[in-house]
Amino acid sequence: MLKEVKEYLRINHDIDDNYIGSLIDLSKEFIKTKTGVEYDKNDTLYKQAILFCVAHYYDNRTSIIDKAIVEVPYTLNEFIKTIGFRGQYVEQDK
Repeated sequence: MLKEVKEYLRINHDIDDNYIGSLIDLSKEFIKTKTGVEYDKNDTLYKQAILFCVAHYYDNRTSIIDKAIVEVPYTLNEFIKTIGFRGQYVEQDK
């Protein structure tokens, strides 16, 4: 997932790898807490939500900013709602 996130953020260095890794973990936990749904590497919507979440936190990481960042962006919020509404799908034997 680190490689995908770095491509999404257009980062081509390794300086922030540990920080980005921690943001990935934070994003997975944030989404799971909001939805009750565990991360599934095959879930493209969940992956996109992680990308949005990491980008939001990566871009807003400074402690002194002009305006407070208290809300997640609209698109991320909608992804989280959708993940929560559909719940955890379990593939059944056919």
